[in-house]
Amino acid sequence: MSSVSINSGMPWAENWERYKTQLLASRHSRPSAARIKRSRRVGSLNCRKARSWRLSQLPGRYPKPTLAQVQGWCVGGGSDMALTADLIIAAEDAQIGTPYSRIWGSYLTGMWVYRLGLAKAKEYALTGKPLSGSEAAATELINRAVPAAELEEVSMQQARQLAEIPVSQLAAMKLVVNQAYENMGLRNTQVLGSVLDGMMRNTPEAHAFIDKAISEGVPAAVADRDAPFQDYSQRPRKQ
Repeated sequence: MSSVSINSGMPWAENWERYKTQLLASRHSRPSAARIKRSRRVGSLNCRKARSWRLSQLPGRYPKPTLAQVQGWCVGGGSDMALTADLIIAAEDAQIGTPYSRIWGSYLTGMWVYRLGLAKAKEYALTGKPLSGSEAAATELINRAVPAAELEEVSMQQARQLAEIPVSQLAAMKLVVNQAYENMGLRNTQVLGSVLDGMMRNTPEAHAFIDKAISEGVPAAVADRDAPFQDYSQRPRKQ
C-alpha cells in the first residue's frame, strides 16, 4: 500500500498509461483523513488537510476520472474536497455537511451549489445541516449510497470498470462535461468562495467563536453553533 499527499499534487495522475482512474477514499472517522489502495490502473491519493489544497489541485481538474468513496463524517473542507470528484459513492450512514455555513467559513469549491438545485442549494447553504449518505444520493448531491459493508467493493468495482475504457475517451468525456460547468461560472464561484471563506474567519462573530474555543474549549464553541439544529456535536446519541 502506498499513498501521496494532495499538497504534492498527484504526480501519477498525468501518467496516462499506468493510471486511468483516481480513487479518493476515507479510511477514518475524521472527515479530512483519507488513504487509498493503489492498483495497476487505479491511482491513490492521501488527503490529510482538506483546507490546505489549491483550486488548481482539485481532483475534478485532473484529466482522468476521480471517484470519491465516503464513509463516516465528511464535513467542512472534507465535503468540499469529496464533492469535486467526478463520481461519489457513500455509505448509507455517512454524514456529509458544512457546519462552517453557520460560523467561520464559506463554500470553497462551489460544488454544493452546482450539484443541487436552487431550493436545496439555498437550504443547505443557509442551515449547514448534514445529510446521510442515503439522503445525499436521493437529492443527487452524490451518485450512489450503499451499505457500509459493501462500500469498498462497490467503489473498486466502479473504478475497475472505468479503467477498461481508453484513457483518451475518459479524458474527452470528462472535459466536455467540465467545460459546460466552467461556462456556468464554476471557476469564478470557487475563487469567490475562497475569498469569502477567509473573510468569514475574520468577522466579529468569528473572533468571538474562536475566543470561546480558546477560553472554554472547542466543544463549548461548537455546542453553541449546533444547539439550535440538534446536529453535529449536539446530535442525539444512539442508545
